[in-house]
Amino acid sequence: MSHDIVHTPGQLIESRDWDRNLQLLREGLSIPPSALQGVLDGSIQLDDLEPGLQALILRSISAVNSATQTFIGDGITTTFVLTAAPFAGSEQVFLNGQLMTGGSSDYTLTGLNVDFVSAPFLGDTITIRYVTGSAAINLTLLGSLSIAHRQIVTMLPTIEPVVQQVFLYGTNKLGGILEVAKYDVVQLNQIGPSVDVAAGQPDRVALVLTTNAGAIYLWAVGSAADAYRITKIDGSSMLGTTIAMNDPTTIVTSLATDGPNVYAFMKGGSTLQANSVQKIDAITDLPVGVIGPGTPGIVATTGSVDMAVSLAGALYVSYGDLDLTGTGEVRKFDVNTGALLKRFTAASFGETAIRPIRVIPVLDSILVLDDMTQKLYRISALDAVTVVATFSFVPSNVMYDDNDLWVSSADDLYKVDIAGTILNNIVPQAGQDIRDIMQGFGIVWTTYSDDLISAQPNVTKIFPGLPGAP
Repeated sequence: MSHDIVHTPGQLIESRDWDRNLQLLREGLSIPPSALQGVLDGSIQLDDLEPGLQALILRSISAVNSATQTFIGDGITTTFVLTAAPFAGSEQVFLNGQLMTGGSSDYTLTGLNVDFVSAPFLGDTITIRYVTGSAAINLTLLGSLSIAHRQIVTMLPTIEPVVQQVFLYGTNKLGGILEVAKYDVVQLNQIGPSVDVAAGQPDRVALVLTTNAGAIYLWAVGSAADAYRITKIDGSSMLGTTIAMNDPTTIVTSLATDGPNVYAFMKGGSTLQANSVQKIDAITDLPVGVIGPGTPGIVATTGSVDMAVSLAGALYVSYGDLDLTGTGEVRKFDVNTGALLKRFTAASFGETAIRPIRVIPVLDSILVLDDMTQKLYRISALDAVTVVATFSFVPSNVMYDDNDLWVSSADDLYKVDIAGTILNNIVPQAGQDIRDIMQGFGIVWTTYSDDLISAQPNVTKIFPGLPGAP
């Protein structure tokens, strides 16, 4: 629709002409392109776009990169350091969501330093968006958000059935209880109700996902009342039902799934099923067997426990420390018979003592992360053990994004290729120890174990760079 009518002074304007003018205004067609550009300038940010489009744009850029960094004020600090130098005039600085004025009014920008005239107050959120000439092969902070849940143990992305969403297992900031919640992936606004799993006591993986006839189901450690139960949640309605383990004296601390079945580690207990794994049919919700611990019998698992199912269908369980002296081990079980197939003790790894904290499937192998030896090991499908990497730092978590590994240590995040070479590193939130690492929608996400202040960011989104690129 275009405006081709010209009115002269004193002319009687018919109602249809006035209606036409109003319609043009509604559609914005009477606004010149230059004015429209002025209205929209600075209003649409990368985070406003659909996540798949965000990833496409970021992966298409090689010379120019859009970045977002978030800081928290302490009432003293006036200088905030960026990871890359912005193009002149590209920066936007927000204090608690309010756009600040550059120059001498609110702040000045010199190189990497954003210098505030007055120190932001304790708990103030400083968000800085800018364009940099850094190559898009590098890691880039896309932004950190403060959401309704903190100390998030596990995040899971999904695009089923058609909507992109993130499910998380964390502590409600207001109620202070463990919950499972659903969020959108752009601004991380909560969708629907939370599910109470307050009795949960997870070691590592607290949440897994299965599908049935196109529907999504979440399985969470614990329930509203009992720690020996797990909760199955309909991903659409966010309604949960609880499933009890065979041994009510145990505590569920870790989950794994191969799709058809869910595996729940039952720590402690006083029966023959103590420190074993309950196998549950993901369709019928019925227990269909108990796995482990196998010879030499019941183990006193005093350390963190993790589980993973290999490509070949074997279940691996890591016992972090059996007696607090570094006598951790990894055990391999047949998921069909429950038989113990192999024990990987410290000697199997070529060590005198180990403390495995994570086991994850990578291609046809299982990777084992150990924070005592500061090493990453590989267990092949034929049970051969090799060292992938020896780190100069104490690792705390590892994730595989189908191309590269991501290893955390305190507040550092390292990008590592599958051969064990460190490609790059980034600090998502200075002083915030990383708890979970997730990949989805072309982005790497981190959560934190010590995000106790209400205004602190709870989730950070990171552009991972090109696969395998430093």
